[in-house]
Amino acid sequence: PGRSPWYDWRGRVAFEALPHAPLGATGFVVAADAPFPETESIEWWWRSGERAARVDALLRAAAQAGPIDASVLAGILADQRSAVAPARVRALLDLAGPIDSLPPEARTVARLLAGWDGTAHADDSGAAAWHVLLTAVLDASLAEPLGRDLMARYLSQRGVGLESLLDRLVEAALAPPPGGETLLPLDRLQ
Repeated sequence: PGRSPWYDWRGRVAFEALPHAPLGATGFVVAADAPFPETESIEWWWRSGERAARVDALLRAAAQAGPIDASVLAGILADQRSAVAPARVRALLDLAGPIDSLPPEARTVARLLAGWDGTAHADDSGAAAWHVLLTAVLDASLAEPLGRDLMARYLSQRGVGLESLLDRLVEAALAPPPGGETLLPLDRLQ
């Protein structure tokens, strides 16, 4: 567990014992938010791997376009777009129904999100709306059945990603259980 000082390396560590991954055919390894493939993880706080997948896709595209230099790498590191957030937004908007049927405030947010491309710049109102909506959906879905204290403790656990949790809730809402109840109470968000 890389975040714990109890596991700090003391003295020299043999090269073979250091975390590593074979470069493979691509010639690069992406170290972002996912464990290295085929190795032991050096950190226990891994997230979904979405950022690593985005960096990998950008590196592959850059490699096909030509030589990769420092300016190309700087552009990749500065990328702030989520490749999957627009699909999540679309799923929530589809579940909410026609935009014109929503209350005025919800219509404003829905229209803002409908045009959002997943880029999270500091001054991007779509990104801000997405994070507010994500928090509101999870709060409306979890606060009542779990209680606020248990919900907060659950969401603070390692390995619990808000977006991944939302994905599971949307899946459950799209395929409701036999009783017809949904785990995603969109009516409480309006």
